[in-house]
Amino acid sequence: MVLYVVVAALLGLAVAVGLLAQCVGLLLSRRRRFEQDQLALVSDCLSNAEHLIDLTDRMQHAWAPAFPPSPPVARLIRVRVKARR
Repeated sequence: MVLYVVVAALLGLAVAVGLLAQCVGLLLSRRRRFEQDQLALVSDCLSNAEHLIDLTDRMQHAWAPAFPPSPPVARLIRVRVKARR
């Protein structure tokens, strides 16, 4: 009788440890997925920023004679052009 109780307790402990391992694995995979989603979002934001910079470059070249940029904007454009080289 004692043997049955010990075996049942060990099986219960094994099931509990297995369930705990599954929960930890699930949490880690969700965290990894969340980090990947964050990286994708940052990548999209950087891509959008690059498109915005390109658009402002085109606008700057198209409107340069009529609307010269303010000094801070001109300085930003020069810094950005130097960074691209």
